[in-house]
Amino acid sequence: MPKVSGSEPIHHLYSPSHRKQRHPDKDWGFLVNTARNMAAAFETIHSHGHIIGDVNPNLVFVAGNSVVKLIDCDSFQVVASGKHYLCEVGVPHFTPPELQGHSTFRGLRRTKNHDNFGLAILIFHVLLMGRHPFSGVYSGSGDMPLEKAIAQFRYAFGRNAASKGMAPPPNSVTPAMLPGAIATFFERAFTEQGAQPDGRPLAREWVAELDSLRGQLRTCGQDSVHKYFGGLTSCPWCAQEQHSGIYFFISLVPAAGGTGTFSLGQAWARIVAVDSPGGAPAVNPPAFQVRPKPLPPEAVRAKTVAFLRKAAAVAIFVGCLVFWPTGFILAMIVSGILFFGSETPSSEKRVRQAALDTARNDLNAVQHRWNTEGGDGKFQARLMELAGLRREYEGLAK
Repeated sequence: MPKVSGSEPIHHLYSPSHRKQRHPDKDWGFLVNTARNMAAAFETIHSHGHIIGDVNPNLVFVAGNSVVKLIDCDSFQVVASGKHYLCEVGVPHFTPPELQGHSTFRGLRRTKNHDNFGLAILIFHVLLMGRHPFSGVYSGSGDMPLEKAIAQFRYAFGRNAASKGMAPPPNSVTPAMLPGAIATFFERAFTEQGAQPDGRPLAREWVAELDSLRGQLRTCGQDSVHKYFGGLTSCPWCAQEQHSGIYFFISLVPAAGGTGTFSLGQAWARIVAVDSPGGAPAVNPPAFQVRPKPLPPEAVRAKTVAFLRKAAAVAIFVGCLVFWPTGFILAMIVSGILFFGSETPSSEKRVRQAALDTARNDLNAVQHRWNTEGGDGKFQARLMELAGLRREYEGLAK
C-alpha cells in the first residue's frame, strides 16, 4: 500500500487548539469539505461490501487540500470469496450503544449501521469544534462516564437531552448553527432510533447533505475567516467570540504595505520611535501660602496658664538657690512638678495634629497620583508589556 504522506490525523484539524497552532489558515468551510470527503471515503468502503469496524480519530488522515485517506485497513471487516474476516477491536468512545455492553468483539459481525455511528461522531467533532455528542453536563447524582452515556442514549445536544438529565457544556458550539437536515441526522444517529436496523444516516446521505451545506456557506462581513451556514441571520462565530471570548479561528492580517509578511524589526522600530510624554511637572508644596486657624479661648487660657506655671517653676528654683540653699532638693521637686506638669497635650493639640497628619497623607496620595497619571508611568508600563510580547514572539520557534 502507498505511504500516506503530507497528511495528518483528523483530530489535529478538529481540535481547536491543534488547528490554531498547526493549521491557522483553515476555516470552517475547509472543515465542512473535510467532513464531506470523510463520508465519501466511508461510502467507498461500504459500497464494496466491507465494514471499517474500528472507527476512531487515528483512522482518518487529512491532506492540506482536504483529501481524506483511511489507514489501519488491516483491521477492517472484509468479505472475500464469501468469507467474513472480522474486526475484533474497537474504541469505546466511538462504539454504538447497542455494542457498549460487549466485553469483546471476537466473533461479532459488524454492520454498516455500526460504522455510521462512528462516522456521525467524527462529523460532529469536525463541524462542532471537537465536542463529543455524549459529553455534557449531567444533572443526576453520581458520575456519567462517556461509555455509560452512550449506552443510555444520553445525547447531550439532542432535542430531548433535558429529559435524560443532560445539557451541552458551557460555551459549546451546538447543532443549532447547522442546517435542520444535518441536525436531524445527528438526532437519528445518536438516539434510540439509530439502533434499529439501518436506522442511522448512511455515508452517502451525509455526502449529499454536506455538499448542500458547502453550497450555502457565507463569509462574515466582519471577519473574512468566519464561514457559516447562509441560512442563519448572523455569524455564529462572532457571537461566540463576543459571548465567551473563545476564538475558534484566527484572522491572518498582512502587514502594512501589502507584502503579506510581518517584520518584527520594523514593527519594533515604529514602537520605540514614539516619544515618551515625560515626567509630570514638579509641584512645590512650600509655594502654598496658608494661615493657621486661631486658637479657641479655652486653648489660649490653657496656654497662658502653662506659661505662668513654667515661669513660677523657674522663679521658685532660682529663688531657692539664692535665698534657701538648704532647700535645693525640695525646690527641684516643686519646680519640676510645675514645669513639666504643664506638658500634658490638650485636646486642641491632638485635633490639630490629626488634621496635620491627614493633610500630609492626602498630599502624598495626590502627589503619587500626579506623578503616575501626569507622567510617563503608564507609557513605560505599556512599553514593558510590548517588550515582553516581543520576547514571546521571538521565542515562538522554540
